[in-house]
Amino acid sequence: MIPKLNTPCLEQEKTIEGQIVTANEEPISFQKIKCSPTKAIHYTDKNGKFKFKTHLGELLIIKRKGFKTRKIIVTTSHYYIILSEKKKNEKTVTFE
Repeated sequence: MIPKLNTPCLEQEKTIEGQIVTANEEPISFQKIKCSPTKAIHYTDKNGKFKFKTHLGELLIIKRKGFKTRKIIVTTSHYYIILSEKKKNEKTVTFE
């Protein structure tokens, strides 16, 4: 018999919402948000806002050309995500 593994990130479903903006607080429309490990994909609306169900512990990955990649672990319900511009030849990932 194979024991059941407890994976809390996949057991506690949570609705999260928020907004993705630039450093100048301009909304980022239709931004892709990838979730790991479920591989779900969600998008912001025209005002940079999003709302979807995910799981506690899920990793949100936000990539955009010209901006630093953001990786955020889901721990709460509300997010205000600021994408900072990447300097030329800079390869930085911000992990929270």
